[in-house]
Amino acid sequence: MKAIILAAGSGKRSGKHGYKHKSLIKLNLKTVIERIIENLLNSGIKEITVITGFNAKYIKASFDNKEYKDNVSFFYNSKWKHGNNLLSLYEARGEINKDILIVNGDMVFSEEIIKKLIKSDKNSIAVDVNRKAQEIDSPGTIVRNNRILDLGRHINIKDNSGYAVGLYKISQDIFKSFFDVSEQLLDKDINSGFHDPLNKIFEQYFFSICDVGNDFWMDIDVIGDINIARKLLKENNSWEIS
Repeated sequence: MKAIILAAGSGKRSGKHGYKHKSLIKLNLKTVIERIIENLLNSGIKEITVITGFNAKYIKASFDNKEYKDNVSFFYNSKWKHGNNLLSLYEARGEINKDILIVNGDMVFSEEIIKKLIKSDKNSIAVDVNRKAQEIDSPGTIVRNNRILDLGRHINIKDNSGYAVGLYKISQDIFKSFFDVSEQLLDKDINSGFHDPLNKIFEQYFFSICDVGNDFWMDIDVIGDINIARKLLKENNSWEIS
């Protein structure tokens, strides 16, 4: 299994935070992307590809002196200005040669979620079932008998089975279908998001939920999230240098 980190976007919503890229925001002693990489490595995933676009050189340069730099490769999406994270993943489809763990590049989360996801079914999505009735900027889910039937921000709170965290485990054999659907969607709307092909894929393949339980997670969406993330990490003893 390898991990793909989606980090091509410019992060317009996070505003002027003083960093060259949202993934390079420093949360106490480490950047967002450092924390993601270390969580993956600590969970046993040693092959990681970062899909870059906006200010790609700064992300790449941030790994120059890291002891784990040989575990990380980069794919530059030259079309990053013209689309969303689905376009980035579609452009990097040649990088998918085995089962994949997809991680949004603006996330802060406990490495325990990664470990749970690795142990889960071959096609599984991390879902916080404890936060189903709360308005947050993550896609909701509809689940029946542990099977995900629908996923997206269109789901009403009353129907929501839990929020998708931003961590997805997808087996290699599904990606041909996934990219066939993606190509059709991108032809209609270049700004289609990564979630958009999934509902069609759910009709063909079984996706289970990986319940994150009480393990912490959040997205860095707006500038106010930065201090919230710093506090969250400190409260969970995840702020120190490893």
